[in-house]
Amino acid sequence: MILTFFPMLFWGAPYEHFQFDLTITCSIPGRSEFNMFIEWWESDVFVSDEQITKLKYVRAPTGSYSFSIYGAMNGDEPWSNGYAPYAVITHDCNKYGRPTELEWTLLNRCSVGQKFCHYRIIYDITDKSGSHYIHANGFRQGKYIPFQDFKSEETQITFRFPKEDY
Repeated sequence: MILTFFPMLFWGAPYEHFQFDLTITCSIPGRSEFNMFIEWWESDVFVSDEQITKLKYVRAPTGSYSFSIYGAMNGDEPWSNGYAPYAVITHDCNKYGRPTELEWTLLNRCSVGQKFCHYRIIYDITDKSGSHYIHANGFRQGKYIPFQDFKSEETQITFRFPKEDY
C-alpha cells in the first residue's frame, strides 16, 4: 500500500525539459536517402517506463544529417539516481533498406531537479541494430547552453524556455 502512493510524491514535481541534438550518419552506396523513426523514453524500476518525447519521423539524405528532438517529464520514481533515457529507433539504413530496430541507452544520467537535460549525440547507424549502451558526445544539465558543433538541418522553430527557467 505504501509503495502505491510513493510515485505520486514525484509526479507533481516541476517539469524537466529534455533536448537531444543528434547527428546521424547513414552511408549506404547507391542510396540517396534513409528513413528513421525515433522516440525517447525514461527507464524506471518501480513504475512503468515513461515517454520523454513524441515519436519523430526523419527522412534524410544519406551522409550526415543533424536534427533535434524535444520532450519533458515531471519528476522520477522514488530513490532515483537520475533520469535514464533510452531511444527506440527504427531505420532502414542497411544494404537491403529493410526496417531495422536499434536501441540506445544513455550512460549519462541527468539529475532530477535540473530543469534542463541537454544531450549531443553523433552516431553512425549504418547497418546497426540491437541494443547499445552509449555515452553522449556532449551532456549538459541545468542552464541551457548550445553545443557549438551542432546546427540542425531541419527548418523549425528553435526550442526556448522562459528566461526564468535558464
